[in-house]
Amino acid sequence: MTRSFGRMGLFCALMALAAFGAAVPLGALPAVLRIGGFHLLDGIAFGMLLAGVTRTRRPVVIYALLIAATLTFWPFYSGWPAEQSEGVAIPMARQELVHNYIDILRIVLFLLGIPYPFARLGFHAPDVNAPGAEIHRNDSAPDSEIKRADST
Repeated sequence: MTRSFGRMGLFCALMALAAFGAAVPLGALPAVLRIGGFHLLDGIAFGMLLAGVTRTRRPVVIYALLIAATLTFWPFYSGWPAEQSEGVAIPMARQELVHNYIDILRIVLFLLGIPYPFARLGFHAPDVNAPGAEIHRNDSAPDSEIKRADST
């Protein structure tokens, strides 16, 4: 693992903890942990599915992974998991503030979950097996002038 992946993972984890930290003074830590934790895992799943798209060349698998990645947005539209559940009481005086906080937290934690798995598991290089992807070098040109076979 390179240092940049480690730094990005650490940054995302610290930002997620900071986002969870605001729940303590609001008195809604159990609900925030349940809802925020789910959306953090949802974001991680989205990043992994997009990384899977970059690692395959089969169209059926690519479309299946994109459909599965699209399905990770379903909890945003349905508001699932719900903020009120059995055994979790949000103080009445702070209820509006807590609901707004949780709505923002869903998006923030989802977005914080995406970068690390995508960067760590994704394939980020040109496809060397694609037709016309051979690189030709002009021996009389400087090293900076490398041309692709299909661009000549």
